[in-house]
Amino acid sequence: MFKIIRLEDIQRDKYNEFIEQFKCFDAFYSLEWLECLEKCENNIEIFILLYENCQKNILAIMPFSLRKKYGIVICESMFAGTYGGMLTHDENLTIDGLRFLKYEFMKKNKAFQIRIFDYYSTQIDNKTLSEFSEYSVEEYIAATINLEDGYNKIYDAYKHNIRKNIKKAIREDVNIKEIRNIRELKEFYKMAQYTYNLHKTVLPYSYTLYENIFHIMCSKNLAKFHIATKNDIPIAASIHFFSKEEVFNWLTPSYREYQLYRGNTLLIDQIIKMSCDKGLTTYNLGASPKDSNGLLSFKHSWGADDRMYNYINYTNDLLRTILNAKRIFCNLVR
Repeated sequence: MFKIIRLEDIQRDKYNEFIEQFKCFDAFYSLEWLECLEKCENNIEIFILLYENCQKNILAIMPFSLRKKYGIVICESMFAGTYGGMLTHDENLTIDGLRFLKYEFMKKNKAFQIRIFDYYSTQIDNKTLSEFSEYSVEEYIAATINLEDGYNKIYDAYKHNIRKNIKKAIREDVNIKEIRNIRELKEFYKMAQYTYNLHKTVLPYSYTLYENIFHIMCSKNLAKFHIATKNDIPIAASIHFFSKEEVFNWLTPSYREYQLYRGNTLLIDQIIKMSCDKGLTTYNLGASPKDSNGLLSFKHSWGADDRMYNYINYTNDLLRTILNAKRIFCNLVR
């Protein structure tokens, strides 16, 4: 049967043993990552949707966050641009789990939304999804590079402008190093804030999350921060998550005034090379909506291939009414 468990109540050994069965990005299912998230914001709680059979064997799990604000509840299986979804060998359990979540939230909440990024489940086919009418479905594309081809072959597959920018960064003596102290971590966060502000958006999480990752995940090689400098001046940075086989590029901020040195391009290239040397199989440039042509074009310039997956969303009637009213009001006051 399905049940919802608080993060602190999970049986750690049993949970970790189940995750080991899957070829998934285990850093995003790790208890360390979930603890980093729960400790970073006061209004976020982490739960795990769990299915056990009569013998108490786990057959499905899905971590999710719960945020409550102004009476509205948001349930989300994906955190700040990372991957999530149900881990199970049984496609039917994914469908049953989504229904279970919906009915549980209906019993306790008036206005709520459920967002599921179905990246690592059995990849429910479109026919099944079309019949599963309670939820809307949007296709997303993850851009991935096969590291098993070896670094030289990967480098040759870069578009000309990528190779040109790497060579320019090397000529400019751009230096790449791993962030190993709080002072450098704060420089990373400052740069991340600058990059988001440049695009007229707000960095999704506070400095606390990045410090949690630095202390909890970096020590276990589940994550690494790097910084690119020119004459000891920070010009670009990155944070990558690591699993047994994959590496995920979460964020590569940079300062616009130093973009001519191409520090961020060299950073990505050097992490790809390092990952090849470590025997990892996949470099993930992150996901984008299917219609994000500019962003996808940039990722394809690295020789990346597309991997489709589904973003599954349910918004109940009351919240849909609230959102529509808010949209109408915003249009009127413009």
